[in-house]
Amino acid sequence: MASELRCHAIVVRSHGVGEVLPWPHWRGALFSEEARADFVPPSSPTHPYRREEGFRTITLTGAMDPLEVGTVMAAIAMYGFGTDDELEPTAEAVARRLLSEEKVVVAGGIEITCGGALVLAPECCTGLESWRAWITFAEGGPPPWGGHDPTPYIARLDTGLLALGYHEKKEAAIEVAPAVLRAALAEVEAEVAGFAALLERWAETYVPTMAAALFDKLASDLSLRAPP
Repeated sequence: MASELRCHAIVVRSHGVGEVLPWPHWRGALFSEEARADFVPPSSPTHPYRREEGFRTITLTGAMDPLEVGTVMAAIAMYGFGTDDELEPTAEAVARRLLSEEKVVVAGGIEITCGGALVLAPECCTGLESWRAWITFAEGGPPPWGGHDPTPYIARLDTGLLALGYHEKKEAAIEVAPAVLRAALAEVEAEVAGFAALLERWAETYVPTMAAALFDKLASDLSLRAPP
């Protein structure tokens, strides 16, 4: 089982797609490898999109292309942004709004699979910003909060093993050694570091005058950098 456990940091697109704002790779942009016949025709050749695509997940890695990185930025920027809120449809306006936030958050967190089967996913109200709580748990700390509806079952057993699953199906929960989970999370750390480098490059391309400030804000608020 140890070799089959995998963890990934994911972002959840929590908004349906209406219209694409005039910013390349903006709201609702899709993965380049997902081009299928059911796409809505793109509003421009550079950023195709599909309507009503809420709650799709995006795995953060250092191998993402610019369209995928932009999709994550769209999820971050639109999280908690009401449809009645007014926003100038420019990259600079969106960057300014993010920089003005006390703390930037976005739906997501750690997804765990074993042998290719889903064990746990970030549920309602969990955010990417708290993903490093899983590392604390693997190293002996308290269980991270995994959201609700359904409620995750995340526990340290008397045997010293860690139980991972859902409360409604505790009997199906897997049990792993802390070292196994920590090793899987080390892969997440590498993937997130790779994504952070891509995000920095993306900001330099689309909002060059605010790139450094925007990247520092997102890296800090979303725990993209390892703590000192």
